[in-house]
Amino acid sequence: MNYRARNIFRPMTFFVGLLCFATYSGVRAADARGAGKPSENRTVESAHEFLKSELENGAQILILQDIQEKNEYIAGYAGSGCNSTFKTAQGTPAVIDWSRVSKVESIVDRAIYYYEVQIYGNISIKGQLRPHLFIKPESDVLSARMTAAMDFLRTSCDTTSKTGF
Repeated sequence: MNYRARNIFRPMTFFVGLLCFATYSGVRAADARGAGKPSENRTVESAHEFLKSELENGAQILILQDIQEKNEYIAGYAGSGCNSTFKTAQGTPAVIDWSRVSKVESIVDRAIYYYEVQIYGNISIKGQLRPHLFIKPESDVLSARMTAAMDFLRTSCDTTSKTGF
């Protein structure tokens, strides 16, 4: 191939690569946002509905009782207003008042397929307050979507947000 032909294809190759990257990144970002669902359609009720549909499909919950950690499967979820109740297959209830949650974050390590949603605040487990609760969804995309729904509940129920801080 001569010099002129090589210089024509070099910018085209770069453009095609850039187009593929932008397309892939846009799809992943749309998945993480909730399949492109506009944020103005989100409500507290829709967040509870989403969490119920996903959590009752076999997500694990990590419960710290005293010093022991227990992995249990979520068997039931009920949510209304600023409260959520998780029930495990063993019958352990965990109650969250979203107005008392300080932080929700997603921890993802794709190298070892580890996905976790961490909820920090005053969480009642068997009537005792605990500082955090960990939920283990099955994928990084689901972890991001659950984190978004739970953070939406946290911010919607924050009674101090009216102060501007």
